[in-house]
Amino acid sequence: ETISVPLKDWNKLKTNLIEADASIKSSNLSLNEAQSLTVKQATELQELKIINEERYILHFSYISSPLFNQDHSNVPHTLVHQHERNLGGSSTQCHRR
Repeated sequence: ETISVPLKDWNKLKTNLIEADASIKSSNLSLNEAQSLTVKQATELQELKIINEERYILHFSYISSPLFNQDHSNVPHTLVHQHERNLGGSSTQCHRR
């Protein structure tokens, strides 16, 4: 069966289909970008959790050590935690000043 459609209407329909296809592709790109950012956020949150666990362990291992309970009134010091991030991972350093 054949349907006759005026060329003007056919061209308008074709243009609308092309615009709809472009819109779908754009939406898919945005969705893929959002999914990628979600994965990146999950990775960063996991890294922050590890840093917090390291701080917790360092803090409580320090305050439960015999050195912490000694009289340090004549020795000024602070415990400084430096967390360095680089592509290879993380390292934690403690310095007494």
